Amino acid sequence: MDNDFGKKVRYYRVLRNKTQKDLSDYLGYKTPSSVAKIEDGTNDVPLSVVEQIATFLRVDIIKFFDPLPEDANEYAEYEEFLPYLAKTDPVTLKNVRLLLGMPIEKKSGNSVADKIS
Repeated sequence: MDNDFGKKVRYYRVLRNKTQKDLSDYLGYKTPSSVAKIEDGTNDVPLSVVEQIATFLRVDIIKFFDPLPEDANEYAEYEEFLPYLAKTDPVTLKNVRLLLGMPIEKKSGNSVADKIS
């Protein structure tokens, strides 16, 4: 698969608040580095594994063949912090978002940026 596949895996994994270890455990891999190699496009992925990834991430498999949403890279520079922010209390999260100049989460939850953080 091309590197776009890996970007989509990372995008939907972060969107679902899952770690590389969570996904690697589900797939039966010994280490999360196997998932990292999928996400950076180093490893080819058989269709059977694509199906497993889609199931784990609760994503229709066709999403891996669609373009990434337009705002998928909007906050890419903060991606490494997302797992920590996902565990943060709402008041602290709001303050971090204000500090970084990010929009404050809306009640609707329709924005991908809102769902990721």
